[in-house]
Amino acid sequence: MPRIYHKLQTAWRLPRQEKLWLAFLFPYSALVRVMIWSLPFRRFAWILGRVTANHEALFHAPAEQQLLARRIGAVCRLVARYTPWECKCLAQAIMARTLLGFYKAPYVIHLGVLKERGSDGGLKAHAWLRVESTIITGGADSESYVKASTYLPRSLSE
Repeated sequence: MPRIYHKLQTAWRLPRQEKLWLAFLFPYSALVRVMIWSLPFRRFAWILGRVTANHEALFHAPAEQQLLARRIGAVCRLVARYTPWECKCLAQAIMARTLLGFYKAPYVIHLGVLKERGSDGGLKAHAWLRVESTIITGGADSESYVKASTYLPRSLSE
């Protein structure tokens, strides 16, 4: 019980905006998880944005939007750590993309496959979200993956 109390105290000390994001993202992560689990990718790919052939797309973001994106990424990772359901890279990218879209911040989502096949012979996939050159979610080992598709915000890709 003291551990839960400590976690609640820590959450209470977060800035008000981050508490609001936390309150929104926790149930939203469950919805995203159900969507990923139950629907084929093509049915929800539109949420990521507009697919582009330019895998090196990069948009300028002012310093305040970059800071906002890093804060959103931290809250997404926090939510992912404490959900009782699985909340991996694609779910975190969708969660961060949703908040960044609300604030009209530019982002790029990359979906990639591992350069080497896994020990079981299967392909491993990964998703990461970037603002400018900073990886906001899914940064772990993103260099090990070959970019298979890239998504941009619809407002910036037209």
